[in-house]
Amino acid sequence: MIGEAGWQLQLGDYITALSVSPDGELLAAGSLAGDAILVAADGSLVSKLTAHPMGVLCGAWSPDGNRLAIGGQDGLVRVYDRSGDELGVLAGTGWIAQVAWSPDGSLLAVTDGRQLALCDSNAGLVHRFPAVSSTITAISWATNG
Repeated sequence: MIGEAGWQLQLGDYITALSVSPDGELLAAGSLAGDAILVAADGSLVSKLTAHPMGVLCGAWSPDGNRLAIGGQDGLVRVYDRSGDELGVLAGTGWIAQVAWSPDGSLLAVTDGRQLALCDSNAGLVHRFPAVSSTITAISWATNG
């Protein structure tokens, strides 16, 4: 499980996003430099993910641990599988500060500057809500969806 001492990782700048898979076997990390990686519990690199110029801001695993969403200041959300293969990309209208999977993993909520977007599990746009007066900085789902 992640958390055992004995290894470390370094990215191009301060780490700005960390997300541990639900089974504790994988760690996703992103930095202010924009690099993002997927690391196994033993510290070995699983995959170097697509960079987000200007910085990675958030990351979240789907509840079943089969998908990882990473968002950045470049206004993109990328969804990956457990091996780091990219499954889809959503282009937003602003920086992506937060992502959150629905309890059943079928939808991904994305804070997109002053808008909230809902995507399917491969980052396909389902709905974009109208802009609000200020940046949306946090999101979560009710446990019943």
